[in-house]
Amino acid sequence: STPSRPCCTMNIIPASLIRCPPAVSAASRRAFVSFGAASSLPLGLLIEERRGERRILLRAARPLGIERNTLHRQSFASDASTIVGPEASPEHPQKSEASSIENDLVRAELAGLSGNDDAYEALMSDLSMALEHLDQVAQCQDGDENPLVDALQTAGKCYWSLGMLDESRELYEDALTRLISIHKDDASTDGQPPDHPTIASTLHTLGSIHARSGDPTEATRWYESALAMKKRVYGKRAFHPEIGKTLNGLAMLKVHASDDSSEATHSHGMDEDWEQAMRLFEEAERNYRYFGLDRGDGGRTGSIKEADGSHGGMHRNDDYTDHPDVASICENMALLHRRSGDHQAAFVRYKEALRIRTAGAENSSDNDTSEVDNVTLGLKLSVADCLRAMSKWDEAAEIYEKALAGHMKAKTVETNSRKEDRSDGSSWLPFARESELSEDNDDDDEEETGTALESVIRHNLGLIHAEMGRFDQALAEYDTSRRIKIALAGDTHPEVASTLNAIGALYGAKGEPERALAHFRQALYIYRLHSAELGEDDPDVVNTQRNIRLIEKSGLKTGKEDRLTMM
Repeated sequence: STPSRPCCTMNIIPASLIRCPPAVSAASRRAFVSFGAASSLPLGLLIEERRGERRILLRAARPLGIERNTLHRQSFASDASTIVGPEASPEHPQKSEASSIENDLVRAELAGLSGNDDAYEALMSDLSMALEHLDQVAQCQDGDENPLVDALQTAGKCYWSLGMLDESRELYEDALTRLISIHKDDASTDGQPPDHPTIASTLHTLGSIHARSGDPTEATRWYESALAMKKRVYGKRAFHPEIGKTLNGLAMLKVHASDDSSEATHSHGMDEDWEQAMRLFEEAERNYRYFGLDRGDGGRTGSIKEADGSHGGMHRNDDYTDHPDVASICENMALLHRRSGDHQAAFVRYKEALRIRTAGAENSSDNDTSEVDNVTLGLKLSVADCLRAMSKWDEAAEIYEKALAGHMKAKTVETNSRKEDRSDGSSWLPFARESELSEDNDDDDEEETGTALESVIRHNLGLIHAEMGRFDQALAEYDTSRRIKIALAGDTHPEVASTLNAIGALYGAKGEPERALAHFRQALYIYRLHSAELGEDDPDVVNTQRNIRLIEKSGLKTGKEDRLTMM
């Protein structure tokens, strides 16, 4: 699943379970939010042509009064060297490609859920207001830098939410330097920066930014420095949510280290990195659930007693057992179980995450529940995926169908709301899209296209119907999914090939070899377009060729050992 991105606090394992062909941009694939287990190739809108528009919006949103200079950069480099070592954060960093890619991914994911750019443009509006406030605070300083630090961090969170990692990092670096200066009187005599909750939290955030930017070495340095400071601030034996956050971040790095070191899918268990990651996730969870208590002499879980000392503004009677971060940690553990083939354990963890998210939504006073709804929808689909992997077809189908109905209802409400906004000539959007200014814009086309998420759910429903022998229903779902994907991403997108492959397998099961081969060959042609790096060794190419050979060689006599691969 792809839960919404939190603001520089928790790290969520990406939902993709199967490698994307390298010739296809990640942003192009991830707009289609994909929750399937066997069919969970992430796919997306081709959004490269929108980059020019994004740059125009960015120029309009740049801060006016906060310009980084060489003197400030040298000041930060000195502070960073003291905290995490002399190799950290070069004085003149290059603008990273990762930042541009992440920004495209955010936009793609949001469009994949809603079918439009409204959510992305709302984030752009938040950023514009945050930068305007930052400029005002910078020009009206009265000697107290705390308001400026708050404004820097608020704008940094907005950049983070948009995936603009370079800009976010720069603002948090600025905030860190100012925080160290503010609390310099509390610094130790050995030249180390002062131990303070806000400084420790900022160290963690910089670690998160480096992790998301694809720099695990630098991320580890910042996370470990944050963890050490948090333990000094909150107590080495104390359980504390802030400690849990950083343990979660370190666990994420272990997961990615395993992914980077091997192309294996870990379908038969966890390797050493994953086992270490799971232990860190479990310890992170304990730091929330046992907050306000201390470890006794009995170890990690034994001999727990009430804690004495500071909790950094958090009180022991606050209930962190069902904190949203705990749901995120449960999701991370669930996906780790799922990727290692333990779908029952993944199912249990997803259910716990869903329980926490649902309870939080019911208790929330926020009128805008769209983000929460998207997160809970993703969890419901992940639960269904686990049920499907355990061959519990009816239970999985019921959840998929309810999720699809809820998604379509929400889309209808949103579409009607947008029509009403246009009919009265008003719009809250700070940047009007070209499509909205066009006289021939057709709302009916928007309704008929469908969303990327709808296409994924329908594909998975098709898989279930096929497994249960309901071939006509399966074909109807596949066909609808294929048409939506083509409308959103073109007829040579890899996920179109995924559905073509599933349709081919369906015709194979029905005893129609000519139709099966036609669909397999069309899928193979698309996969080859995107397999420049691996060529014929690309897993998608290999699976599709295998399907073709099964049809040609065995005459559709497929048994358990010769099963067509429905992707």
